[in-house]
Amino acid sequence: MALSILRKRFDDPVAGRFMTSIKKSNRQKSTDSTTTALTVPQNRMITAIASGASISAAAETAGCDRTSFYLWRRDPEFATELNRAIWEQRLSFQSEIQQLAPRALEALKKLLEQESTPPNIRMQTALQILRASGSLDTPPIGSTDEDAMRHELLEREFNAMTDKLFHG
Repeated sequence: MALSILRKRFDDPVAGRFMTSIKKSNRQKSTDSTTTALTVPQNRMITAIASGASISAAAETAGCDRTSFYLWRRDPEFATELNRAIWEQRLSFQSEIQQLAPRALEALKKLLEQESTPPNIRMQTALQILRASGSLDTPPIGSTDEDAMRHELLEREFNAMTDKLFHG
């Protein structure tokens, strides 16, 4: 039970810090974007998919049939390398987006402040900013089932204890 709760907490921000440290240590062990134990077509397939290509396009790039991908992804080494390459690509994209965020926010501010901006554009801009900030999100109420509520309360208590254990 505790293990399933920890698995569910993978996306939780607090547990995420712990899991991120584990991922970082695992990522530091990896050296290259591809491993030498994989074949050239496998490495080409991984590179293409991580770059956003479809399975068919990646197979063509790798010089093989798309069914090869479905066979290879059952291989733990291939699957691990594919996941790592996708993870690195995602981190790279997130970094680029974070670098552009201040300029994007400034552009949105200008749209809101300029008298020449049509009212419908200003309204859409304001709504997008509110959505992005989470201001329009309604907090969850919680379960109305007593057994589920007991489980939720026990899970919260467990999470608090693990937070103290891992984060002081």
